[in-house]
Amino acid sequence: ENALENDEPKYAPQVISEQNAFLMREMMYSNIWGGGNWREGTGWNGTGWRAQKLERRDIGGKTGTTNDSKDAWYNGYGPGVVAIAWVGFDDHSRALGRTTVNSNLGQGQVSGAESGAKTAEPAWIDFMQVALEGKPEQGKNIPDDIVRVRIDRNSGLLTHKVDSTSMFEYFEKGTEPTEYVGNSLEDSIYSSGSGGTTEELF
Repeated sequence: ENALENDEPKYAPQVISEQNAFLMREMMYSNIWGGGNWREGTGWNGTGWRAQKLERRDIGGKTGTTNDSKDAWYNGYGPGVVAIAWVGFDDHSRALGRTTVNSNLGQGQVSGAESGAKTAEPAWIDFMQVALEGKPEQGKNIPDDIVRVRIDRNSGLLTHKVDSTSMFEYFEKGTEPTEYVGNSLEDSIYSSGSGGTTEELF
């Protein structure tokens, strides 16, 4: 009697560090929200951009499509929930097909070869719309020993520039780049001539 009520909760052992988990979260966040600055020509979308329709900044995910389009996946998270959508056949000898544009389906339709982004992710989005309904959006909690530095987009080295050639990136403390691109103060913030150019930081 009441075995479930009296049962002590069991927790899985922690297998990765808090810092590692944060960096993975950031990578999966960019799969949906991308990065860069569209006004400066550096903006980009991740393959999971369709989930932007959820209008939340506390979600992330990753698309997946196997060789020959036999399986299509979307794996993603939100506050308190992780969900996976899979599309495929029980008979693995069969590949997924292709769709063509149907004039009766309107602008939101997806056509072409089946893939994680086009086939599995829409199901994930539909599920998350229900699962996250009424849940407040969560802010970003940056753990200790995570640093954020400005890097050169091409080399990954530190930079003084504040124009479209640079971006901010998170690193676990001790793994961030220590060298600057170029050796001259000509590249510094004081001579960039940016005129106070702004960029989206998050």
